[in-house]
Amino acid sequence: MFSWIPSIAWAATSDWSVKTIIYRIDYYILNPLIEVGFVVALAYFIWGVIEYIRKKELGTITPLSKDGSADHIVWGLVGLLIMVSAFGIMTLIKSIIGSNIATP
Repeated sequence: MFSWIPSIAWAATSDWSVKTIIYRIDYYILNPLIEVGFVVALAYFIWGVIEYIRKKELGTITPLSKDGSADHIVWGLVGLLIMVSAFGIMTLIKSIIGSNIATP
């Protein structure tokens, strides 16, 4: 009959501290965004490498030619560096605040 009372009582005791909020934002929002960005940057880098190899085999790349494959490789590496840095910064912030303990 009163099966809803424990859920209400449990909800009233939930912990909404800064540590818990930071953990949840990081775990449910930022980490998935960083992972998607990492995959996109890696795909862009691999696309540049494949394009460079293909053009090199066809002989269309000369030492002074300006093609897009080298730009794809460089910007893919820059994107990977940014994603790794974002993950490291979030880990540093979580360890400083002390919210690196899993409390979902």
